[in-house]
Amino acid sequence: MNRRKAIFSLLALGAGAVATYSGYKLYQVNKKPDLFFLDANTKLIAALTENIIPRTDTPGAIDTGSPAIVIYMIKNNADRKTQNNFIEGLKELVDYTKNTYNQPFPQLPFATQQQIVQRFYEKGKNYSGKIGKAKNKLLGKSFFDILKQYTAIAYCTSKDGATIALAYDYIPGKFEGCVPSKAGQKSWATK
Repeated sequence: MNRRKAIFSLLALGAGAVATYSGYKLYQVNKKPDLFFLDANTKLIAALTENIIPRTDTPGAIDTGSPAIVIYMIKNNADRKTQNNFIEGLKELVDYTKNTYNQPFPQLPFATQQQIVQRFYEKGKNYSGKIGKAKNKLLGKSFFDILKQYTAIAYCTSKDGATIALAYDYIPGKFEGCVPSKAGQKSWATK
């Protein structure tokens, strides 16, 4: 066997491996989602949303009913890629906590939960630039990005989130485009 044939064989093997892996990832993203897994893990989703928006002097995510809204949005509003990425991320988190801590995520101390959430945040960081945009377009957003986005939407559109945690003006009156903020003022409850 000469050198050209060996190099060509290695290149063909590498291209075949990349094509196989890409095909598998596309299949994983586009398969029928296991939506029953969401109903079976409502406590896990509640604990995750509470880690993203914990209770302080304002209500937390659980107080505003955000976990139920997140589940509803994943089931009814998300596309198939988002549903599969979210469910696969949840399954991975369940496996990680079982294998590492021998306990389910909601039963772990809050500090340990924060470490796990930070780990999945770091793992789900996207590439910058055009590569990241292409990855999001083909494979969808990561589990943590979906969780964070849907938790924020659920929290900010809930009654308690909009009226207690944010500055909400029920009858805003006239529109003023540029108004200076007062010291200690909350952000507004509109987009």
